[in-house]
Amino acid sequence: MACREDIAGTRRWLPTATGLMSLAVTLVLWHALGVRERGEMEQTVTANAASVKNEITARLDSRIRSLTRIARRWEYSGKPPRDVWESDAGLYVMDDPGYQGIAWVDSDLQVRWVVPMADNALLVGKDLVEERRRMALLMARDERKAGFSRPVQLSKGGTGILATVPIFHRERFEGFVVGGIRLREMLDATLTSKLAAGYSIALAESGTTIYERSAGPLPPWPEWVAELPIEIHGLKWTARIWPGTELFAANRSQFARVVLSLGMLASALLALSVHLAQGATARSRQMAATNRDLQREIIERCRIEEAWHASQALYLSLVEQLPAGVFRKDAEGRFVFVNPWYCQIKNLPADHILGRTAEEIVISEAENPRSTWRHDLAVQGTNHHRLIMETGVRFEFEETYNWPDGEQQQIHIVKSPVFGPDQKIIGSQGILFDISKLKKAEAALMETSALLDSLLRNSPDYIYFKDLQSRFVHFSDAMLKLFNLSDPAELIGHTDFDFFEDEHARGAFDAEQEIIRTGQPMLDMVEREIRKSGRKSWALTTKMPLRDNDGQITGTFGITKDITAIKETEAELERVHRQLLETSRQAGMAEVATNVLHNVGNVLNSVNISCAVVADRVRKSHVSSVGKTAVLLDQHSHDLAAFLTGDPTGRKLPIYLGRLAGQLDDERAEVLQELQLLAKNIDHIKDIVAMQQNYAKVSGLTETVQVSDLVEDSLRMNEDTLANHAVEVVREYTTLPPMPVEKHKLLQIMINLIRNAKDACVDAGRKSKRIVVSVTPGPDCVRIAVFDNGVGIARENLTRIFAHGFTTKVDGHGFGLHSGALAAREMGGSLTVHSNGLGTGATFTLELPTTTFPEIKHTP
Repeated sequence: MACREDIAGTRRWLPTATGLMSLAVTLVLWHALGVRERGEMEQTVTANAASVKNEITARLDSRIRSLTRIARRWEYSGKPPRDVWESDAGLYVMDDPGYQGIAWVDSDLQVRWVVPMADNALLVGKDLVEERRRMALLMARDERKAGFSRPVQLSKGGTGILATVPIFHRERFEGFVVGGIRLREMLDATLTSKLAAGYSIALAESGTTIYERSAGPLPPWPEWVAELPIEIHGLKWTARIWPGTELFAANRSQFARVVLSLGMLASALLALSVHLAQGATARSRQMAATNRDLQREIIERCRIEEAWHASQALYLSLVEQLPAGVFRKDAEGRFVFVNPWYCQIKNLPADHILGRTAEEIVISEAENPRSTWRHDLAVQGTNHHRLIMETGVRFEFEETYNWPDGEQQQIHIVKSPVFGPDQKIIGSQGILFDISKLKKAEAALMETSALLDSLLRNSPDYIYFKDLQSRFVHFSDAMLKLFNLSDPAELIGHTDFDFFEDEHARGAFDAEQEIIRTGQPMLDMVEREIRKSGRKSWALTTKMPLRDNDGQITGTFGITKDITAIKETEAELERVHRQLLETSRQAGMAEVATNVLHNVGNVLNSVNISCAVVADRVRKSHVSSVGKTAVLLDQHSHDLAAFLTGDPTGRKLPIYLGRLAGQLDDERAEVLQELQLLAKNIDHIKDIVAMQQNYAKVSGLTETVQVSDLVEDSLRMNEDTLANHAVEVVREYTTLPPMPVEKHKLLQIMINLIRNAKDACVDAGRKSKRIVVSVTPGPDCVRIAVFDNGVGIARENLTRIFAHGFTTKVDGHGFGLHSGALAAREMGGSLTVHSNGLGTGATFTLELPTTTFPEIKHTP
């Protein structure tokens, strides 16, 4: 019995002892789980702190880079038009939360342009900063570095910072691009609820909190509070991050509590083993239910695994077909995945990349002349991987690959950490974009933009672009000068009706609307413009339809050239031309009159000679002997028969009278001959005067005449001077039908050409002086040529021979050939010259059109 009681007692306390031991083990396990939980939370806090730092750094750096792009565009192309600058700045302000505005601050630290103008208008023309920030800006200017200012209190509440980028155009300082950033809005947009969800975040500068996102008080363990420095572009902040109340409660492991509870429950169960034995049946039923739950869980896990495989297939399909290179590395920096585009960019198959580090690949590809794996890039990649593994930082940069054929490939690369299921960094990954075409397009666009900007800034012509309502949207600087405007905003959105009288403005508007409607350009239209000020001017305008990338007409553009000076010059030239024609006509008449007087003078010489001869014959005439004979006969009239037969003198008288009659006949013949020559010379003078009177008519009148007759008249007017200088004239006339010509102009030209030919022959000093005048038909013209074997014309003078004032004669005036060429042009013809050089003679050819006279044919 005692033994049984001992055994029974043992059975009574054994469950209790077992329960107490189980409880002790449970407490130890619960404590260990708590230590592990705090360690995991510390790692999570550190990782989230690194992500927060990276996002803030990236956001601040993007602000600087956006302002830097605006500044670099300024530095590349010069100060842009205000509307272009404001448009570019407006894109950044609209797309980037937290921007209060972007301003251009000039070299005197005065705000000039600001976007948006709303809420910022009072800043224009004022100092941007107080003294210590002024010194910071001056230091940024001197060091040519972009940077941020210290936090400032905004006028409407809150804290802000200024991002500043100095502008240097051709080494000349032109101010800053300044971005006003509201810290609260920027950081709220950066530190979204998805980033470090459930964590409290605080930013401080020099111990002063400038931003806080609170999710609860500080946790009881200091290791759960991560503190990291943020230093970028002159900013020195401290970031603190800790889990919030809800996250703290949610992430506190329930496993330790469950273990403690289960341990206590197991102890109780062991103590109540008897009761548990009695509940065996109930537990069997519970186990069956649990088994069914496990089966359902297994089925659900299989379904999830199939979905994961399907998702992975979709992911691989996307990555394999993505037109960008994708890679992933493990913790040791070895490639574990590359897609086909990455292999193409790197010019290496996947089996030569996977399982190796970048430096190992560089060594193995050292002998490959087409390899793009460079040692410096490999070292850079290794350093990036190490920093990503240590801090989780994200990298974004560009690389340039030089191919053996000289082609360059530019790659934009983004690298980031790979997180495992426990949010620990287990590797790195990256994506490579081939931006070579984009870079070339950007360069071409910048070049085109610079060329267009240079054209619009420097062109003296008026260049403009208009919308569908004919409103100005873009224009050259010359347009502002045309309308006496200083600000482009004064012209944008206005039309011609605002600057010109309605008559001109309506015509321009209708023409532009017709271009928009039909798509047909308006080319080289001469317009008379009248501005509202009353000023009148002339313009040569070309307008074209303005189309977008789809070919749709979005407006018009045009180029207008002020030709007022040209028009005035044309009017003056017309006046001078008319005056020159009149002078030419008078000169031609004077030339004809000179020739007439010269020829009349030559004929008068003959007349004088004939008169002198007749007078001499009369003085020496034997007519006086007839008188003497009559006196003698009268004295012997009473014995005339005796006197004639008996007187010796009387007997000689009949013989004397016979001889006297012969002498008188001879004298009469000589006098008649001289009188006939005198009459002929007088008729010659009458012909010459009549010819001059015939040609001394108003120019411009045409008569249908035989061209060869006019040529012969010009020779006849010069025949005495030609004869005096022993110049032989050869005529080669082709019989042609009469044609209408201006007789005065043609005679003026021919007299001048024949006289010049005579002078050239005389100046040459040849014994044989020869002029050949020909009249022949040509293609649609009559060709009159005057050849002389005189001094010839130097080659360098052939192009200047018809210029006004040019002459090779000592006493020449340089007007004859010039006026002749003008007269030929007025008749629709031309006057040309040919000479092989000095001493070879020259040929002047006058061509007169015969297009209205088809009967005049050219015979080759």
